Amino acid sequence: MLGQDYVPLAIHSLGGIQMALYCHRDVLGDVEMISIADVTCGVGNVFHNKGAIGVYLKMKRVSGKGGIAKSSRILIATGHLAAHVKNVDARNGDFKRIISELEAQAPPRFLRPKRNPDGSPGDCDGSHLLNSMDHVFFAGDLNYRIDLP
Repeated sequence: MLGQDYVPLAIHSLGGIQMALYCHRDVLGDVEMISIADVTCGVGNVFHNKGAIGVYLKMKRVSGKGGIAKSSRILIATGHLAAHVKNVDARNGDFKRIISELEAQAPPRFLRPKRNPDGSPGDCDGSHLLNSMDHVFFAGDLNYRIDLP
């Protein structure tokens, strides 16, 4: 049990995928923004048996030199990817879809500005999301297997 010093920041379910993020009361004032998104990857990208939940978190941090306050962008995701040893390509595809969709669902002004050389908005392929984060935590039932001899 976490105790009364912790408060829930985000609680979300997507089928059997669960996400609960708690924060210690001492740093609660440093939380600037929190948002949740989910992505389904089950049959037809509709069923909730596979997919992910992402939590976008922006927190204040103070740098060591001069005590300058900045913001850290953090993505915390939990996922359930395609199963079975032979489905590595499906798992990789699930991850790519999840990251791309989480990029598309990112809250306004959460990602750093992105523009193509001609000034038009860039495509959501997930790379901009990952490059915009200071920290990324992706965990869950990823189903990658080690094939031992």
